[in-house]
Amino acid sequence: MWFTNAGNDSIGRISTAGAVTNFTGTGISHPGAITPGLKGALWFTNTTHSIGEITTSGTVTISGGKGVARPMGVAESGSTTMWFTEYRSNMMSEGSKFTRGRAGATAGHPA
Repeated sequence: MWFTNAGNDSIGRISTAGAVTNFTGTGISHPGAITPGLKGALWFTNTTHSIGEITTSGTVTISGGKGVARPMGVAESGSTTMWFTEYRSNMMSEGSKFTRGRAGATAGHPA
């Protein structure tokens, strides 16, 4: 099981045996939502205006940053699309072209 801990800027994993592993480091800053995502990794939101990806081995890559207005929720939709909510802009955005270091996102207001 995976979880986020905004209070200490970490993402954690609890094994089936109950062992807890915390991942901290560059790019993890007040993480919020977390979800299984593309290519077996997990995607998470940083309330400090970015979307992150963490592999099951703990490698972190940050996407977005510019133009992402305090993402709160994140979900995977198909094999190439991630959706996230933007709290400050009241929008849902599609991050269909996530690549290392940036997101090619399109945004829209909910109907």
